[in-house]
Amino acid sequence: MNEFAPQKVHIGESGSSEFLHEILESNQIKKIFLVTGKKSFELSGAKAWLKPNLQEKEFFHFTDFSENPKIEEVKQGVTLCKKMAPDLILAIGGGSAMDIAKAIGFFSCTEIDPAIYLKNGGIEENKKTNPLLLIAIPTTAGTGSEATHFSVLYLDGKKYSLAEKSLFPPYVILNPSFTNSLPPYLTACTGLDALAQAIESLWAKGATKESIEYGTKAIKLTLEHLEPAVKTGSENSRIKMMEAAYWAGRAINISKTTLCHALSYYMTSHYNYPHGHAVALFLPTVFEKHLKQNVLSPSLLQCLPENPVDYLKHLIQQLKLTPQHTFTGNEIVTIASKVNSDRMKNNPIAFSQNELRELVKTALT
Repeated sequence: MNEFAPQKVHIGESGSSEFLHEILESNQIKKIFLVTGKKSFELSGAKAWLKPNLQEKEFFHFTDFSENPKIEEVKQGVTLCKKMAPDLILAIGGGSAMDIAKAIGFFSCTEIDPAIYLKNGGIEENKKTNPLLLIAIPTTAGTGSEATHFSVLYLDGKKYSLAEKSLFPPYVILNPSFTNSLPPYLTACTGLDALAQAIESLWAKGATKESIEYGTKAIKLTLEHLEPAVKTGSENSRIKMMEAAYWAGRAINISKTTLCHALSYYMTSHYNYPHGHAVALFLPTVFEKHLKQNVLSPSLLQCLPENPVDYLKHLIQQLKLTPQHTFTGNEIVTIASKVNSDRMKNNPIAFSQNELRELVKTALT
């Protein structure tokens, strides 16, 4: 049984502006808190696309956040949002824009301090049941944040995942034209993130029949359309990758991610690898470990080529998502020690620190 409210999703460039117009009018929206990336909003074409629907609306445009949103930036956004008292939060951008928009919408409806809330893991009695309405419009195809109830935030350099059912966006617009300006490297990074999410969702301890169905859809779409999206950027491949990212998001919204993601966060925060690149570094090695331990379901193996490990290694090499520098022995030890414990617990098999060090060494050398 799906425990999340139904989403209204529009797929495709055609009719997307009209879909947004209908949402704004049916909900009698007059004041909008707009959250976008600093550059992607205009470069993607989203700014020009949105302009007609902002006419006769009051809006505040918030862009003051990092690629890995910090809790201090959330607090700043919450202060501005409360001051405006909008009817709606409109998030347009990559995963960072989605994550901080979700957090701002949530904390704007309460007096809880965001830092205390994250450290304490939530305070049930202070939650508000009617959060700000949210529309999620991704300009990348990979994070799946438009389809999850999570918000990834950083506090004192540590990654936290805010998880609230009310963060699940009720409206989503997937307009593939917004990904046209993405360079091949970022198209590859976001696409590999979607693939890793989908694969991990099938072996996760938290997997269900529903999440497996979504993850399977995402894998099949990604395997067929990721390389064309990176190499040719065709319209069909871009829309199919947006669909893949969406279904991967729906999958991990239920199952959550596992070891590949657990190892990736430190790579992103400390070495500045884009999230999808960081995840890709570990995917083949983690997959091989799971294959040897015989914990992979037939439904996962049926989605992939006959030699899945070799295929994943080849794909990542083709997309140029291999390690960008040489890691020392001490760095490998540190990376292994920084594994995210929450995501690690969701992995189908456990690893000792020694085993993790060997895994990281294999993956990065």
